[in-house]
Amino acid sequence: MPNIGLTPELERFAEARVRSGRYDSVSEVTRAAFRLLQDAEQQRTGFLAMLDAAEAEGERDGFAQIADLKTWMAGPFGSSLIGSSPEACCAAMTSKRPA
Repeated sequence: MPNIGLTPELERFAEARVRSGRYDSVSEVTRAAFRLLQDAEQQRTGFLAMLDAAEAEGERDGFAQIADLKTWMAGPFGSSLIGSSPEACCAAMTSKRPA
């Protein structure tokens, strides 16, 4: 296993987790952290694939317009977006995806 260097802050954090009794060693804390990172990366990959699929669908079927969103929000499902303006919802849907 490679030797990894931790910042003093991360080292104190890992040692505190061991002292709390939740983990038996700093190595165990590190493995748990890597598992969380692995899960986050898998979620990010899935999210980006979903964005690509949605973009492809929009290119194929046409993208929603602000008038479409206003109509949808006026319907029974739009009430779940109380407090959000149609413009804010559209901006969120069309904002540039994370790199």
